[in-house]
Amino acid sequence: CSAFFFIGVNAQIPASSFDPISYYRSNGMWLQFLANFKSLQKPKMEHYNKENVEQEFLAYQDTPEVKNDVKPNYIFIMSESFWDLEAASRIQFDRELLPTINHLRDTAISGNLRVSIFGGGTSTTEFEVLTGFQARPLIPLETSCYQKLVFKEFFSIASWLRDQGYDTQAMHPYHASNWDRNNAYPLMGFNEFLSKDDFEKDADVLYERGYISDEAVTDKIIEEYEKHEKESDAPWFHFTVTVQNHPAYEAGRYDPSELVKCEAPQYSDQVVAGIEDLATGLHHADAALGRLIEYFEDVEEPVVIVFFGDHKSVPGDSIENFFEQSGLYDGLNEEQQQEMMYTTPFVAWSNTQKGHKNLGTIPSSSLLPRVLTEYGLAMPKWFEMINQMSLDGALKNTEEPTEKEERANEAYLLLEYDYLYGKRYQKEIFN
Repeated sequence: CSAFFFIGVNAQIPASSFDPISYYRSNGMWLQFLANFKSLQKPKMEHYNKENVEQEFLAYQDTPEVKNDVKPNYIFIMSESFWDLEAASRIQFDRELLPTINHLRDTAISGNLRVSIFGGGTSTTEFEVLTGFQARPLIPLETSCYQKLVFKEFFSIASWLRDQGYDTQAMHPYHASNWDRNNAYPLMGFNEFLSKDDFEKDADVLYERGYISDEAVTDKIIEEYEKHEKESDAPWFHFTVTVQNHPAYEAGRYDPSELVKCEAPQYSDQVVAGIEDLATGLHHADAALGRLIEYFEDVEEPVVIVFFGDHKSVPGDSIENFFEQSGLYDGLNEEQQQEMMYTTPFVAWSNTQKGHKNLGTIPSSSLLPRVLTEYGLAMPKWFEMINQMSLDGALKNTEEPTEKEERANEAYLLLEYDYLYGKRYQKEIFN
């Protein structure tokens, strides 16, 4: 039995909490159980104790005071596999793929997210954005942050806004149980969670690529906003995770008349078909965002919309070949190639606060602290401290960090560890 345990824990069998049943069927009950068991083990951190946690808290507790008492409605959209395919210089498309994103890059807040995942693992990016916690190195990327960590009331921007008087709603037009969202979202402060079943009550709901479309998502967001306006005087926080552009990418997903065409003779016909499938989905996702912004431009109440991609996904069987032949690797060293693979675009727009700023490339865990700061809006103490630690170089992607950057990184990880796995000596940061 002990030998079997050793084999199971050390075998190269991935844990999975997205679709665990298929993994158990494929690998057998005991081996998959032991693989999942390994992913649930709590990491250890040297120097973790109350004194050190309090020391790091004191080092970063002095944060700028936000005097703006405006409570805008928030709409955050994490778009499935959304990235800037137009940056592939050796692929020529028959139209502009992302006109809305390109316009917002010139008129609103924008930048790139450095995410922890590639090609899957959507819940990791959403967890990082909602909580400000960084997955690496404390959370195994092969498992769900929700299943590993969220067993009781858990901090997120939703829980904090709820405590500030907001009505909070999450939405995902696919199965509610994926990544255990149906159990995690209520514990993270969402009053309501809408899933695929809520969309399919409408017999005319629009599908695209076999999934509920981003156009349908835009319609639903507007419908839910108007419903909330009639029923509540509280400000509204809405968070959506889309599904339309989920991999894989292949021919036959679109009618030829609406397909975005490309010229890429370096690829096989099969890969070109996948590129056109992905490009069409990205183009339609961009259009759905444009229509959402067009609607809220005419709303009198203040609204902030934040839109970002969860990870890159690519067509074909070889990731390396796709990037090498696309032109995306051109002029980049190995470290820069890795960063390019793990970045997605983001934009933030407000109907009341105009201003153009590119925030560069930032960790996904820093997205909300940075955007809320740019708009001068209130935020949790933890987000304020993330901004302060980032000024000292925390989570900076560099192979040779300075002493100051190392100290900021250690502070960040120690405070995160205290909340995720420790005794929560500084839980007031998250109140």
